[in-house]
Amino acid sequence: MLQTQKIFFLGLGNPGSKYDLQRHNVGKDYILSLAKELKAPMSTNKNTLASTFESHNGLFHWYASESYVNESGKTALKILKKHKIKPEQLVVIYDDLDLATGKLKFKFGGGHGGHNGMRDIIHLIGSNFYRLRIGISHPGSKDDVTKWVLSKFKPSEKSSIKKAYKTIKNMIPVLIEHGIDEFQKEINTN
Repeated sequence: MLQTQKIFFLGLGNPGSKYDLQRHNVGKDYILSLAKELKAPMSTNKNTLASTFESHNGLFHWYASESYVNESGKTALKILKKHKIKPEQLVVIYDDLDLATGKLKFKFGGGHGGHNGMRDIIHLIGSNFYRLRIGISHPGSKDDVTKWVLSKFKPSEKSSIKKAYKTIKNMIPVLIEHGIDEFQKEINTN
């Protein structure tokens, strides 16, 4: 089934260069790396609290959040309102402590899993949207989580993150040609 409905991707991450390449910014960093790879000019949209670009003849809209992760709901809500779309057209890309570094999982709906950015989004727009989780691993102790998500990847982990980014990009043709359900299947079995 050919994908004809526009899809809006929102990569979560904290604003400012001091947060670049930190675990919590893996969603936003993916969007920024894709824009660079596609040589797509990004524009800052103050109304949506995000930097943005379009690809594939406007079929996909990519947003790199410029709000703090814990306040991601307002960015998601602004995107929905600006484009007059339903949450079902939104894919939130974010970090997941419960997945091994670089592991990907894609699903529709569900809870926040303890992720404060997801908690805020669900609070403001409900839970009927897609989630693309990128694993960042767990530090081992709950007490270390805050420090962990604000740390950069170890050199030994960077290749796993690059591989995850490449997998997502390589699955875009599947999304276009076969739709979001097949995209989900391919991401989750890769």
